[in-house]
Amino acid sequence: LEEDRQQLQRALSQLEDKTRAAIELVYFSDLSRKEVAERIEVSPMTVTRRIQRGIQQMVAYLQPQELQSDP
Repeated sequence: LEEDRQQLQRALSQLEDKTRAAIELVYFSDLSRKEVAERIEVSPMTVTRRIQRGIQQMVAYLQPQELQSDP
């Protein structure tokens, strides 16, 4: 579990600041996308796109590592 948390942190650290902020505010601060949009002064759709893009980038970052660690 700790290793998973560290991998997640590394993947998050690879993201652009705006993308990382959107993900952290929605998933770790439990704010709605609308609340995040108001806070960072963008549209809710922009928040959604940043989150989608960030998750795709995190998956791409993590997949090669998982393949290397499989026996």
